[in-house]
Formats: sequence, C-alpha cells, structure tokens
Amino acid sequence: MKVALAFLIVTFLAAQIFADFSQEDYQAQFEQWVEEHHKVYNDDEVLYRFRIFQQNLDFVQKFNSEGHSYTVGMNQFADLTNSEFLEKYGGLHSSFDSYYRSRTRIPV
Repeated sequence: MKVALAFLIVTFLAAQIFADFSQEDYQAQFEQWVEEHHKVYNDDEVLYRFRIFQQNLDFVQKFNSEGHSYTVGMNQFADLTNSEFLEKYGGLHSSFDSYYRSRTRIPV
C-alpha cells in the first residue's frame, strides 16, 4: 500500500513538473474557456470542474503531440469526465427510449 501511494505521489509530482502549463496558465485558460462557453458553477463545484478541465487539457496536449493523423481540442464539454459525457450525451436518452418502447410491439 505504501509503495502504491508513493508511486502515485511521484507520478503526480512528475506530471506537474513536466507539464507544459503552469498552474496560472491552467487557471487563465479555464477562466477564458468558462467565459467563452458561458459556464456557471457554484462554489462547491468550480474546483472539481477546474480539475477535470485541467486533465482534459493535458490529454489534448499529449494526444496532439503524438503525431496522430488528426488532432483533438477543447470544446464545450471540456469540464466533463468521459463517464459524465456518456451519461448525458451517449446513446439513446431514456425519455426517447421509453417513448419508442411504448409504441413498439415485439411479437411473442
């Protein structure tokens, strides 16, 4: 357990040291992004959304530096985790699914 915790701490610190953005850079980009996308957070949520934005920005920068045939970027969903995005926007929405099922009969 101690080894795993030490590894996580070292990994986190290395990521912070080798990141191309300073904490001030992340904050400035987040503030600009919030303004551009008209986001409003309560006091309890803003730090959580900032951390997600920061992780997504790191992912975008790393992915784009790997030489893929396409690039990715930050958009209006940059404050969501992958699971939050899929929950909100992935697949059929339950209201549509319920509507469709109520009007479709499957022969038995």
